[in-house]
Amino acid sequence: EAVRRLGTTPWTPMGIGLAAAAAFLCLIARRRDREEVGSALLFAMACCLAAITSASLSVPRLSVPLAETIFLLAGSLVLAQGLHALAWRHGNIDELTGLPSRRALEERLPKLSRLYSIAVLDLDHFKRVNDKHGHEAGDAVLMAIAERLRRFDQGTVYRSGGEEFVAVCPGRTLDRIEESLDALRGDIASRRIRVPPLPGRKARDVKVTISIGAAQRSRRDPSPERVISAADAALLRAKKAGRNRVELERRALGDRERKRQGKGSRKR
Repeated sequence: EAVRRLGTTPWTPMGIGLAAAAAFLCLIARRRDREEVGSALLFAMACCLAAITSASLSVPRLSVPLAETIFLLAGSLVLAQGLHALAWRHGNIDELTGLPSRRALEERLPKLSRLYSIAVLDLDHFKRVNDKHGHEAGDAVLMAIAERLRRFDQGTVYRSGGEEFVAVCPGRTLDRIEESLDALRGDIASRRIRVPPLPGRKARDVKVTISIGAAQRSRRDPSPERVISAADAALLRAKKAGRNRVELERRALGDRERKRQGKGSRKR
């Protein structure tokens, strides 16, 4: 009788469908993702059990079983929220580093307006790490660097691909972010990162450096794409000048200002 009554509940197909989808995604997702949707899944299961229990009680017959409908609706809504959060994470969070992904960056850039700066960061000679210590070591380095990038205090850092990252700093001028960028560069250069050993070798520490180019929105560079291009040009100068340094693109601030503040491109 309880099962029969439950079958007449309008929300039963939705609840079963969402539960099946959630279970499938939990099976194919990584452990971290299963933990994120686990509370939603448990809540939905509790709602299903409550609906079955409610249907088995001796209550006056209603055209729409109110309690069962409420329980299944609540479970369905929570499951939908959990699945939405899981889908958002897969699309917007980089799987390896946990930083916002390139897709998240592309969604963020059109929302920028007026004053902002953008920095492009690239690990120096990263290919050597992979070639000498293996790709697992390269992944360990990227995860360690990402942990420091999450603590950047002037904006949000995105992983744009490979060993390159982009820091978006809304409401910040180049002068405002210069010190933080150099502190970031110095912290990374001084860090020793323990990497997994290759077969037959012992675990070891490696050191890496990072080069940074930054630019600020201006009349000459009015769009995020132009600002990123200017930051890329500054990054290229940093690479050519010896790496492990910060270069600021001040061309839009005027020649006099650029000469006065040209120390921003000095070697650290």
